[in-house]
Formats: sequence, structure tokens, C-alpha cells
Amino acid sequence: PTAIQQLMEKATQEAKAAVGLKHKPGETERMLKKKLKELRATAASTWSNGITNVASNIWNLHRVLCRKSDPTTRQLFMDVVSASPIPPDFTDFAPSSSEQDFSVFSIFWNKLCFSIG
Repeated sequence: PTAIQQLMEKATQEAKAAVGLKHKPGETERMLKKKLKELRATAASTWSNGITNVASNIWNLHRVLCRKSDPTTRQLFMDVVSASPIPPDFTDFAPSSSEQDFSVFSIFWNKLCFSIG
């Protein structure tokens, strides 16, 4: 709610500044709608870029864990991570108890989808 209120206030200020001295009836409302549309598009773009960056980082971490192994024990890092307990905040989002189904990315994605929806 506060982010939406801030967006509305910023759009209102920018619309009033854009109209300036040429105050015609309906001009402020039209500029307000235009500014709101622009600010919403910017906010959505920023949000989607952030989600994309985080998701690609998690996916890259998952790939590295699947490929790299401990030089002394010759055990894949993914096996070590999947054998360790899942933190309590993420247990609801883990796919199943099977080690073959374990995926860091799937836990991240399930939690993200739950928080959005």
C-alpha cells in the first residue's frame, strides 16, 4: 500500500508540474493518467529485472552445485547440500524428500510463486 501511495503522489506532483500554468479543465487528469502509466511501467520493469537477476543467480548456483565436487571426498556439492537439513523457513517449499528431486532453484521458485500469489 505505501509503495502505491508513493507512486500516486509522485505521479500527481509530476502531472501538476507538467501542466504548469496552462491549466485547462481535464488537462491535469489526463497528465496524471499518463504519468501513472509511465511510473507503473517503470516500476514493473524494475521489479521484473530484479526477479530475473535473482532467478538467474539461483539457477547458476544450482548448476555449479551439480557440476562441482569436493576434491578430497569426490562428492558432488549438490549431494552435500541435499543431505543437509532444509531451513525451517523453506521446508514448505521443498518438492519432496527424495534426493533426486532436490533442487535449490525449485525451492526458490516455489517460495517466490507463493509470495507473489
